[in-house]
Amino acid sequence: MDAHNTERVIAVAALVALAFAAGYFFGQGTPPTELGAPAPLTIISGKETGAVAPVAAETSTVTRVIDGDTVVILGGESVRLIGIDADEKGGSCYEAAKKRLEELVLDKVVTLKPEGNDTDQYGRKLRYLFVDGGNVNVRLVAEGMAVARLYAANTRYRADISAAEAGARQFGVGCEWKTNIKQ
Repeated sequence: MDAHNTERVIAVAALVALAFAAGYFFGQGTPPTELGAPAPLTIISGKETGAVAPVAAETSTVTRVIDGDTVVILGGESVRLIGIDADEKGGSCYEAAKKRLEELVLDKVVTLKPEGNDTDQYGRKLRYLFVDGGNVNVRLVAEGMAVARLYAANTRYRADISAAEAGARQFGVGCEWKTNIKQ
């Protein structure tokens, strides 16, 4: 990452922190529009596929990265990151997103936090991933490696993910938004 992109990532991180603080202090569920969000994100409602029973957070080691939003943990279980969507194989951001997720989590101990459905229609666990206390899902969106894909059941980090996408769009960060740089 060159110095110019590093400055953009820092700016996006600052916007995410500001949006989170504003939402926390003012009871807003979404980031303020003055942060550059083009419009409120559409919340997708879909068929419920997994159990909705409460599941505790767990720790595990990531043994393989499938793509920019799916990993395999110790024991062979697949985990799909909640609230984000990265390109599939053949997509313009596939390689960059997969590589970045590998840098962040491969062979590292992660904390997996559930919310909503336990699994998706493919049997993958649905989780937020944390490394050293940082939310990997939010970071991938803030760095422009993934976009927000929010479902009705995903509320815990909605403001963070929304603000991360707004900042990445505004500053043209990462491969998802590089063509949208504001001059």
